Amino acid sequence: MIARILSGLSTVRIAGIVGAGCLAAGMLTGGLLGWRLQEARTEKVQAAWDRDKAEKASEAFNRLRASSEATAEVGTRAAEAQVRIETRMRTLKQKVTVYVPRITPAGVIRADDRVPVGALVLLDAAARGDDPDGVSVTTGQSYDLASSVRFTELVGNYVENLGRGRQNAEQLGGLQDWVRRQQALDAR
Repeated sequence: MIARILSGLSTVRIAGIVGAGCLAAGMLTGGLLGWRLQEARTEKVQAAWDRDKAEKASEAFNRLRASSEATAEVGTRAAEAQVRIETRMRTLKQKVTVYVPRITPAGVIRADDRVPVGALVLLDAAARGDDPDGVSVTTGQSYDLASSVRFTELVGNYVENLGRGRQNAEQLGGLQDWVRRQQALDAR
């Protein structure tokens, strides 16, 4: 009977050892399987993150390219406008002697006539944006005295000032166009 008990005990012990071994093998296999599943999930998340990162980089690149194209287009137009205005202004200034004759009918200003000091003071004040009530001539001068500026010089300077004003207007128009385009790109 003892032999039988011992024999049963060793069967239980062997079964326990085999069971423990199977349990350990199962845990090891399950752990490896779980690790592989976790690794697959990590790879999937990484791939999604990489795709998102690539899409954002592509969007940023496309936005930068569109911005650069808009800047180049606006800049080119602005440069062309500056050249066109400068050319027209210089041509008009050269024509002052054609359109302001040296000999004129009585009562008409002649090309060589000198501009009154008062006219220059008023024009300078307007250019500076001075208060009209504060406009005055230098002490000892009179508004009706002749200045050293000839009428042709005044007209030439006026033409040039108008041309520079036109150039500034073109520059501001180009800047406004550029800002609108950049805002449109940002709104996308």
